[in-house]
Amino acid sequence: GGSGRPRRRHSFSRAHEDHAVMDEKEAEEVDHLFHTMHSHAMRKPVEVEQKAYFGVEGTNYARPDSMAADEVLKHLTKRNKMVADMSPKIIIVLLGLGVSLLVNAILALTAVIENWKIKLVASMLDDSGDDAWVSVWGVWAAVGVVCALVGSFFVFVAPAVRSSGIPIVLAFLNGAQLPSVRNRFGKMVDPFDVTTLLAKAASTVLTVASGLFLGPEGPLIHMGAIMGRRIVAWLQRLTGERANKVLSAITRGRVKPNTERWFPVDMEQRRDFVAIGAGAAISGAFSAPLAGVLFVVEEAASKITLSLLELSFIACASAFFLTWSIKDSTFIGDGHVKFGKPASSFCSLYNWKDGFSFLVLAIIGGLVGAGFNSIVVRLNKWRQRAVNPFPARQILEVFVLVVVSCTVAVVIPAMWACTESKPQLMMQGGVGCLQEEHWTQLSPALASHADAVKFYESSGTCNTPSLSAREAEWLATNVDATDHEKLIYVARNMSEIPYITFQNEHHGACGAASFNEMATLFLKGGVKAVTMLLTRGAPHIFSLPALFIFFVVYTLLAAYTAGTTLASGLFIPHLLIGGSLGRLLGLLDLWLITETCVDNHGVDPANMSVLEWTLSGYRESLVSCVVPDPGTYAMIGAAAVMAGSGRITVFLAVVMLELT
Repeated sequence: GGSGRPRRRHSFSRAHEDHAVMDEKEAEEVDHLFHTMHSHAMRKPVEVEQKAYFGVEGTNYARPDSMAADEVLKHLTKRNKMVADMSPKIIIVLLGLGVSLLVNAILALTAVIENWKIKLVASMLDDSGDDAWVSVWGVWAAVGVVCALVGSFFVFVAPAVRSSGIPIVLAFLNGAQLPSVRNRFGKMVDPFDVTTLLAKAASTVLTVASGLFLGPEGPLIHMGAIMGRRIVAWLQRLTGERANKVLSAITRGRVKPNTERWFPVDMEQRRDFVAIGAGAAISGAFSAPLAGVLFVVEEAASKITLSLLELSFIACASAFFLTWSIKDSTFIGDGHVKFGKPASSFCSLYNWKDGFSFLVLAIIGGLVGAGFNSIVVRLNKWRQRAVNPFPARQILEVFVLVVVSCTVAVVIPAMWACTESKPQLMMQGGVGCLQEEHWTQLSPALASHADAVKFYESSGTCNTPSLSAREAEWLATNVDATDHEKLIYVARNMSEIPYITFQNEHHGACGAASFNEMATLFLKGGVKAVTMLLTRGAPHIFSLPALFIFFVVYTLLAAYTAGTTLASGLFIPHLLIGGSLGRLLGLLDLWLITETCVDNHGVDPANMSVLEWTLSGYRESLVSCVVPDPGTYAMIGAAAVMAGSGRITVFLAVVMLELT
């Protein structure tokens, strides 16, 4: 649950690996020196400390430059050198594909359980209406309790399953030697062994599907790192006698050193494999290969080389290719964090005032992210004293948290009023920045002004709407029949649009022609809820009260959930927290500009037709006033909260770019 990451150490941070060649007194001196220097300000050792300080040398971040190494290289043939150069790349491709396959399997299993829950609840509400909410609570809570308790069991099997695992990965990559930990069954379990991998995979699927306010992305990064470490462990089995035989064969018996560092890849690259595995997990989960590479460069690796950059790109590209190949399948695609991009010509509406608004939102979001961290840290300190030493209390905490979370997720939607799915949700305050599947519900085509005039002149045929005298006047005044460049939506008859749909809304007990805002946010699943928050072109699909209540409730429960005895990530929670905050501020900005600038041209925005929206001049007034889109604010808010919590910059910017 922590947000900070270990600072990079110098070569002496590897002291603990060299204790085997020190006597006990020397080891004590080194430990005391390192503790003194790292507990206070970094300083140069004084003369009496220099023997201990310079007596330890770490070689894990550099290839060995020695006569033995030169001797090996000298006797390698051209073919052997090519094989030695290609071996890491082949292994890296397999690592990327393997990590992506694991990531997609976990997301698919999670999506299957979540979709089953959502469909079950929807069918109950469709059959019984408002009377079914009590039964919905029972089903939602029962499934959540079972999934969460079974998921928490795997923490007792492998303690490193708890939380996201990213601090463990970053600590290892920055020089810390992570010891094996005794689980509740008396077995020593390493944070990077197969037991931890399998237990974390199972716990992630169950806890995310339980309905708790968490996500799978952090654990996926840990699992990718474990797979990178396991590949190195497999390679290490080729060392010793077997590797000596191989090297003796390829050098025709002329060189027989210990080849631990030379076949088939350098063993000092084991940290690089862990970092690359983590980056491949990001690429596979988010379909974001550049973000995966940048995670390795900016967040994970302690020493950046061209070789590491090249191998990271190969692994992330391989992971992305596999995800791209299979993500469109029915159940796998539902679990992916990927958001649609509006495809109309009315989206790029910004000015310097928006930049100021985004800056204010970024500051507020950063403070929210930092405050979130503060709550998590304080809760974890309390939990360390009062809960974690007692297994029964850990189980009880998970049980109570699931019941509370499921109760909140059902009771608030049950108390919330329905929102009519009327076309005006896309038109009121909206300039038409819509995805194709949205704007085609209002219009059969996006046409030039000249073509639009021809379309309306055929009024009364081919389902073309008939124009009133006022609408005909608007057409003659506001639409240029000679302009073949400027675009406009041609209108459908309002009788053809009984209601609209956004694909990811939750109808609750409202029926097909309405939806429940709170059910959409609480009961639809994290990815789908974020998709709705980031929806552009429909400013009023969420109201100010709904966004405010969701923001407060979700932030508090997500902060408490972060450190419990479960595998949990914070990426989706941060998207939801920041998205609701950003959309809330975007609605306030939209209201302010609408009240001070926009001319309604005599139409009622809450009840207007598509013809009135496109022909009256109302939409053009929105464009000229550069009204903000709350969906854009939601994306900025999500990025701001994540940056404030994770203290990440370039990597985060690229993630948001590739996600949207």
